[in-house]
Amino acid sequence: SSIVAGGSSSTGSSPLGSSVLLGGGSTGPIEPGDLIVNGGVSDIAGRTVTLSITASQDPAGVCVLENSNDSSLCSWSSFSRSLMRSGNGSSRSLSRSVSFETDYVLQGPEGAIKLYVFLKNTAGTISDPISSTINLDLTAPALTAVTVQGGLNTNQSSIVVDVDYDALDAKSYCLIFDTNIDNCVWSSSFSFPKTVNFPTGQTGNIPLNVWMKDSAGNVTNPISQTINRDITSPTVSTFLINGGAPGTSVPGVTLTYTASERISRYCASETNDINTCPTPFTSITTPINFTLSTGDAVKTVYFWTEDAVGNR
Repeated sequence: SSIVAGGSSSTGSSPLGSSVLLGGGSTGPIEPGDLIVNGGVSDIAGRTVTLSITASQDPAGVCVLENSNDSSLCSWSSFSRSLMRSGNGSSRSLSRSVSFETDYVLQGPEGAIKLYVFLKNTAGTISDPISSTINLDLTAPALTAVTVQGGLNTNQSSIVVDVDYDALDAKSYCLIFDTNIDNCVWSSSFSFPKTVNFPTGQTGNIPLNVWMKDSAGNVTNPISQTINRDITSPTVSTFLINGGAPGTSVPGVTLTYTASERISRYCASETNDINTCPTPFTSITTPINFTLSTGDAVKTVYFWTEDAVGNR
């Protein structure tokens, strides 16, 4: 059940509110107890809140006003008594305590809203107000950029991620290799740039998503990146000197190859030791020219390749 917006309202800083009438009640004066909004949180991201109210006895009517303690602004309306339930949750010293909860829809603008609740008995006597302040925040924090250091292609088991966000408003974040926010484990440990390990065994195009959340629970839209994790070394199926010619009369030759993927860099050497190769390998050119060592003899050229992410 809920308190439906109705009652006094106006623009600017004037109070807004709504009222309900509870069946039953007593002709004796009502001593109000406590008002707790949404379990006692300080910030909320939606207009519908739960009011937990305690009093010395069952009220016949309830009025809720925003930013005003003037009970003359109340407009009492009928309300089901089925919301009532007994309890002793009041922290005040009451001879007897009843409690009930109801939903209320905030009507004011974003910012701090002070709620005043008045209780009325069947004789029409109105209690002093009880109050509580809640901060209505409907705006998600700013999340402006997610950068993967070193680029979106890698053969490593982890990446370094940097995030540009509103450090004053954001209170927690989720950074996962997933597109489903329901799988988030939210963290309040902001330490960027941050090293993030890939899920075990996952390769290929891997989605990375980042969300931010403020203290009220507002969540940003995600910023997404797709990381290509490639851990497969290229395979060379053919390698020829001068197109496969049986010999040459000059030391300058041309090297050609066929590989399983696009090659970015190479190393060619007459020594069968990859440690003699430059770091990084030499960028691919077309054609690949190579100078054989001096002296007439059978020459063997060893050829290594490297792809864009460094697999050899």
